[in-house]
Amino acid sequence: MNQSRPMLMFVLLLLSIYTPLMANEVRDQQSLEYPQILPSGSESTFEVNNTELSIEVYDEAYVDTSISIDSLGHVHLVKSESYYDDGLIPSSLIYSTNSSGSWVSMTIDDVGQFTDSSMALDSNDKIHIAYQSINGLLKYATNFNGIWEMSIIQDIHPDMFVGYSNDIFVDEDNHVHVSYANTYYETDPNWGANNQLIMYANNVEGFWNITESSYITLAYDTSLVVDSDRHVYIGYYKFDYFLIHHNNTIDEDWTTCYVLSSSSSKFSFEIDSNDVIHITYVIGSRTLGYASQSADDLPTGYSPRDYFETTIIDQNLGYYGGKNSMTIDSKNNLHVAYYDDDNRTIKYATMKDNSVWNITNIDSINQIDTYYSSIDIAVEQNGNAHMFYQTWQWSDTGYSEGLMKYSRISYLDLDGDGVNYIFDKCPEINPLEFDLDGDGCVDDDDGDGIGNSLDQCEGYDDMIDIDQDGIIDGCDDLIDNDGDGVTNELDQFPEDSSETNDSDSDGIGDNADEDDDNDGVEDIFDAFPNNASESNDTDGDGIGNNADDDDDNDGYSDALETSFQNGSLCSSDSLDSNSTPLNNSLINSSDYAYIEFDETGLCNIYYDLDGDEIIDLEDMCPNEFANTTDGCPIEVEEVVSDSSSSDTIMIVSGTIGFIILGAVIVMLVIRRRRESELVDEFDKDEEQYEQMSSSEKSWEPGLPPVTARGEITDGYETIEYPKGSDNWYYRDHGTGNWNQWT
Repeated sequence: MNQSRPMLMFVLLLLSIYTPLMANEVRDQQSLEYPQILPSGSESTFEVNNTELSIEVYDEAYVDTSISIDSLGHVHLVKSESYYDDGLIPSSLIYSTNSSGSWVSMTIDDVGQFTDSSMALDSNDKIHIAYQSINGLLKYATNFNGIWEMSIIQDIHPDMFVGYSNDIFVDEDNHVHVSYANTYYETDPNWGANNQLIMYANNVEGFWNITESSYITLAYDTSLVVDSDRHVYIGYYKFDYFLIHHNNTIDEDWTTCYVLSSSSSKFSFEIDSNDVIHITYVIGSRTLGYASQSADDLPTGYSPRDYFETTIIDQNLGYYGGKNSMTIDSKNNLHVAYYDDDNRTIKYATMKDNSVWNITNIDSINQIDTYYSSIDIAVEQNGNAHMFYQTWQWSDTGYSEGLMKYSRISYLDLDGDGVNYIFDKCPEINPLEFDLDGDGCVDDDDGDGIGNSLDQCEGYDDMIDIDQDGIIDGCDDLIDNDGDGVTNELDQFPEDSSETNDSDSDGIGDNADEDDDNDGVEDIFDAFPNNASESNDTDGDGIGNNADDDDDNDGYSDALETSFQNGSLCSSDSLDSNSTPLNNSLINSSDYAYIEFDETGLCNIYYDLDGDEIIDLEDMCPNEFANTTDGCPIEVEEVVSDSSSSDTIMIVSGTIGFIILGAVIVMLVIRRRRESELVDEFDKDEEQYEQMSSSEKSWEPGLPPVTARGEITDGYETIEYPKGSDNWYYRDHGTGNWNQWT
């Protein structure tokens, strides 16, 4: 390993020279963009430094160890012990640290005999310690105010041994939580064999609030964690089972779930940044197991909170082997320290995000007795691990003596990128300046194999350019394979630049298809080449004849114009705007014929032979023109006067008479001639006329008869009915009926 370092430094020197040149070079291949440093297969990923501490441990003493690492990488150790050697011997709670550059130890509390201690640091690097006095009470020590201060969490109880197997946890708000067990001196008559209580205390409200979570028969060890929602979990061992007490909030009731069977009291209990619980535990006396909460493949009746998947870390650890401690670093990598009795070693196991355990021997020891010995592990922010543990050796006099030892596991930076191996996701690649997130890999947020610094389209795969236009598809506003200006998503022929649409879906593009809508009418003759339901637009109003109610836009619906029987004088051409039911060519040949529709839509023809605009059916004098309501002229009364007046009148009257007589004769000649011309024309319509006249029906009260004829106003036929009533009506173009004009 030492021989490889000069070579590594030489490579780094070359890289420092090459990097500025590389920044200005156009790179064609990804393999040339970022230099790589490949470690040899024989190199270790970390270095181990073992130190024997000058902390006195008595023979056959039970030792409890705790270790924590602050934000500056300083190590903090706490040791408590109890022992029996011809009676009870007082001991002290010892604190040690290397924050000054060398190891310094001091006594925190020496009143009584102490055991079962645990330590945690808050976000300000202040120390919090829970520890039990042999007198039977649970105490608390902290340097929060800069000096060591001691207080009592739970005082001596007359019937119970208080504070056994405690564990301490500091949450994100720097509140302290403690789990522990109280043991009755004798079996409680009220509880029978339930002679222990699992206890919980916190200082959330500024004082120690203590609750009893559960009565149990016999418990070994407790461990406590708090998740990000302030839910509290207490793990503990009971006979062959590992159980967890948990509550939803600090003040709610406790519930219990059975997590593991066939386990022992040698366990460690932690929670990661995702609130997932992890457990390491001994199965029998020779196997170290691991369990974690899982939401995958849940058995029926389990919730993700209560179901744990298990696996094996190490086996054949010997009778005293397996006692362990686990911690989790800031990247959620697991670190486990444990005893191996068969091989007389302290072992270290790690698991990164690949779910594979890597196991290494850390220290060789002469003797292990896990009943008296303990081990604890902590990890600093850069991933380096630290162990504090007790070993035994035979003294010169033949007695065993305890030794307190400390081991530092320093991870190497094999590729020289400033990220040590445990945190380096690309431990064989040096990304140089292309690693802004500090994970040891070239930053590639979109995972396309091209680093962010050279990525043409961040968030998308630079290897995908379907239309080969040099613009990555994720950043291409127009992905157009055939280059016709229409995006592939809208182009029905994305590989044919001459075609875009296929309106009739016949597989032939519209440009080549002579009938785009496949309606049988070629596009050149089709007013609607893309609408199979239309072909013509007679009146040019943009509405096809099939959808248009009035194809010739003459004001009369197609249905009305085509509703009459063949030969009817009302029949008109629905495609000719000059042909309407009231403008039929046959009717126009007569100055004295009127056509109207009755309320049933029947066509009726009426005649006005004297031309006084009163139809013959209603004209009292059908052969005499008169501008009167009944069609008859008003008779002139003669007035008798004196002879002179009479003579004058007679002369004038005679003159007028001759004039009138002449006019009448002329009119009669003209009329006779006109009547003679019409006789032939109307003889053939006489039968139809009589039939239509006889079929006239009664009218709706208040409305003009359908046969009534009005005048055109604003495009509508209007009429005042009756005359002089000021009640006006207009004819509906669709039905021919009169509607009141409001």
